Amino acid sequence: MSDECACLLKRYAALWNMTQSEVLYEATRSHIHKQAEAGCIATQNLLDVHRIKTDNRSTKDCYGFKCRTCKFDKLCRVGLHEGFWECADRYKHLLTPHIVINPSIADQPG
Repeated sequence: MSDECACLLKRYAALWNMTQSEVLYEATRSHIHKQAEAGCIATQNLLDVHRIKTDNRSTKDCYGFKCRTCKFDKLCRVGLHEGFWECADRYKHLLTPHIVINPSIADQPG
């Protein structure tokens, strides 16, 4: 890993009050489980061989980095939330404001 990426990882982990290992584990776990869910037999076989149950969130489009900021994270992790991602109030200040398109420009042919 380059020094720049290592520095970024360290700062990202600090931003979320996580260890670097926790950040890497979470990212790797969601990557593997989404790949198995997408139909990769080899990845699913690895999960099976190691007796790791596919994460029940892996079928959701919102599974991955969004889980960290979701108001339903804990319920979803244990299978008690069927809905989708909604930003928890404590993280809303981190969201980029939506860009409002000028209707007069949006209606013009491209």
